[in-house]
Amino acid sequence: MEETTYEDLPEAIRNDRGVESLVGNDRRVVRLREQNIPQHVLDRVRRNNMISSGLFLIGGILFLIPALFTGPLLGLLGFGAAGPVAGSIAAGVQSMIAPVAGGSLFAILQSAGMGGFGAAIINGVAAARGAIGMAVAAVFRFFGGH
Repeated sequence: MEETTYEDLPEAIRNDRGVESLVGNDRRVVRLREQNIPQHVLDRVRRNNMISSGLFLIGGILFLIPALFTGPLLGLLGFGAAGPVAGSIAAGVQSMIAPVAGGSLFAILQSAGMGGFGAAIINGVAAARGAIGMAVAAVFRFFGGH
């Protein structure tokens, strides 16, 4: 294999400050080959990229389309379009806290289930959670999972 030196690089690349980090002390360009990197290091890099990519993707979807998650979740909990679904978690909670206070978490969740003002609140909270998830993924990737 032919050796590449710093002087062999095009001037535009040599003028880039980031290139200095690729240049060894003897002014040769450092090249990393995957087969020269220990397997446990490669596994960690792949795992961290998968985790941060997954977090970023889910956070992005949650941020852009929160109803994609909140609607099914409210349905699973039993907050239906006509009120709490009989025999559901929501119905059980309502029977324990009756009467339901206006503005309470239960009232907001039920309003969201019925497509009322609560949907904006719940979707806003979910979108904020998605933005936080994307930020965590970016930090996770930047710091390499540490």
